[in-house]
Amino acid sequence: MSPQLQVLREYIKEVCGGDDAEKILDTAQTAHRGQVRRSGEAYIEHPIAVANIIKKYYPGERLLCTAALLHDTIEDAIDNGNYADEAELVDAIKLSYSNPSEGQEVLNIVYALTHGESMSYLDYVVSLAENEGALKIKLADMLHNLSSFPSPKQILKYGSAIRALGDLYGNPPPGIHPDHWSALEDIVNVEPKTT
Repeated sequence: MSPQLQVLREYIKEVCGGDDAEKILDTAQTAHRGQVRRSGEAYIEHPIAVANIIKKYYPGERLLCTAALLHDTIEDAIDNGNYADEAELVDAIKLSYSNPSEGQEVLNIVYALTHGESMSYLDYVVSLAENEGALKIKLADMLHNLSSFPSPKQILKYGSAIRALGDLYGNPPPGIHPDHWSALEDIVNVEPKTT
């Protein structure tokens, strides 16, 4: 194992905790193998950054941290040819956890985070309010994307979703750390509501 990979594994273990962190990272790395971000960096840097945001705002939520590492796997892994089909990917996710109920819980979150084409982005994000863990990860995903040279279209799309969540559920929505919410509002220039 290369020294860089060993450092990454130790880092993920420190960030997310638990004995399963290495297996979970292996699954995420396999899912995103060959994939790059617009910036040119390896795509795996994005789920790691999202996991870091989860740790920052929701310390101690180990399963959410590991789910953040896997949050884009269903959308990307099969299309990239890194898993033969959804069943193989689902097995890989579940087997990344030594506790089967944790594997299933994370899989449920990852499915909730998988945006189907039949639903508008705004409706998709609003629907995540029914799953607090998935919403935390989606908002962490948004924060990282908004912090990484977003396009004007992305800022507009995320801003609309953040305003809709705030209008429907409050600023911040239940379960969302106020500093996490504030960081998102600051980037998309959402005017805070006065009461």
